[in-house]
This record gives sequence, structure tokens and C-alpha cells, in this order.
Amino acid sequence: MLGGAAMTGARRVVLAAVVAVDVVELAAQAGGEGHAVPGIAIALVAAAFLAAFARGRSPLATGLAALAALAVLESVAAAFSFGHQRVHFASGATLAGWLVGLAFARAATQAESGDHGAVVERGDAFAEAGAIAGLAATYVDSGLSKLLNGGLAWADASSVQTAILTQHAVDDSSPLGRYSAFVVEHRGAAFALASATLVLELGAFLMIVGPRIRAAWAVLLVGFHVNVSLVTQTIFYVQACVLLLAFAFPLDRAPPPVVAPGRSRLAVRATARWVVVAVAAAWLVRELSSLGPLASRAGP
Repeated sequence: MLGGAAMTGARRVVLAAVVAVDVVELAAQAGGEGHAVPGIAIALVAAAFLAAFARGRSPLATGLAALAALAVLESVAAAFSFGHQRVHFASGATLAGWLVGLAFARAATQAESGDHGAVVERGDAFAEAGAIAGLAATYVDSGLSKLLNGGLAWADASSVQTAILTQHAVDDSSPLGRYSAFVVEHRGAAFALASATLVLELGAFLMIVGPRIRAAWAVLLVGFHVNVSLVTQTIFYVQACVLLLAFAFPLDRAPPPVVAPGRSRLAVRATARWVVVAVAAAWLVRELSSLGPLASRAGP
């Protein structure tokens, strides 16, 4: 099994690869509207920074530059296509969380001791914790959006039934088509799926609590995405699923070394900080998603 530093490096590579996929998709969307040259240029710049980030070369600076390029491409694609698309939020939020965690760890550790080894070790732990908080925030934001826009009534069966009917052909007689028809025709099944959606999304902040519950919640969220893809056959958040699995397994990362063992009060405060990070990131994602000329597409 990979050690802590090697595992962090592997996760950094996975994160860079997922962001690169979004960069390519967004560049293609922008190019399809007659902006191919600027889109390709920004994508190439982003690719260069992502390659450096994946190799651990000045990860804070290169990661921030890649994030900025991703944000520009997403805004351009949103302006000329379907508005902001939540499918691209996961990679950006995860990268942003990684950078925030890394910056915080470096500042705190250098102020305390200035030891390079401690800076690297704590930076790895906090970068991963920040990435997980950022990824969790996208789900919390999606759940909050549902509650703020429709209240608890969103869990009514009609919301899921309507979503399926707008995405899936009603005359589909395949096994998956029959499954979709079953959900549409049985309010109990649709209500169960809608309720599970809210619980899973709003409870995603639990992923920052510890490795075991993070792994369990990640599996539930991946199962949720798979089920959505089965009933709609058009919506599948591949990038989010890859990130969920990459940062949930294996269960080898200890909590960030913030405090000495036994100092429970400080440990609670450290956990609370990451809860605040997740909530703040959720708010930021929500605010950014409201800036486009068109409404965001349906969330996960």
C-alpha cells in the first residue's frame, strides 16, 4: 500500500486529471460557439499548470493558476451555452479546497516551527482535508438549493417523476426504461428516491468527520449517481464519482496533525473549522452558480 506522501501524490494526480477533463469539455463547449482559439489557448495554459501541479511543482501557485483558467473557461462556456453546469463544479471546488488547506497548513506550520518536514507533512494532510471539504460542499450546496427553492416539498414524488420524464423517453421498453417507468408510476418509489437525495446531499458534510464515515458516504453518493444515470440515462457525474472514490479510499490518512492526542477541546475546534470551510464553500458555489445569464442545470 502506498505511504502517506505517495498517496497524497497519487490523489493530486487524480485531481489534476479530473480538472483536465473538465478543461477539455469546457473548451470544446466554448469553441462550439465560435470561440475556439481563445478556448484552446486557455486550455493549453491550464494543461501546463495542471501538469506541474500533478508533479508537485509549486503546487500552490500552479494549482491556483489552473483553477483560474478553469473558472474562465467555465464562465465563457456558461455565457454561450447552457449556463453554469453543476457537473463541472466538483473538480473546481475540490481543487480550491486543496489549495486552501495547503495554504493554511503552510502558514500555520511555518509560524510555529519553520521545520520543512513538518510543513510538508501537515500540508499534505490539510490539502486532502480541504479537498474533501470542497467536494462535500458541492453536495451540501445542491441540497440547500433544493430546500431554498422548493422547501421540504421538493421531496415530494413529483419532483423526481418530472425529472425522469424530462430526461427519459416515455416509450422506452428496455429494462432500464421499465425501471424508469416504475419510478414514475409508483409515488412511493419516487418519494423514497427524492428523500434519499436530500439526505445524502445535506449529509455530505459528514465526509470531513473521519475516514470510515467518509468512505461509507462516498459509496452512498456514488450509488446515488449510478441510480440517477439508470433512471435518466443522460445524467452521470463521472468526475464527482472519481473524486469521491479517490479521496475516500484507502482508509490510510490520519486526521490533520493539528493538536496533540488527548486535547479533545482543540480537536473539536479543528473539526469545527472544516465544517465552516465546507459551509462557506457551499455558499460560494451557490453564489457563483447564480451569476450566469441562464439558470444552472439540475444538480446531482
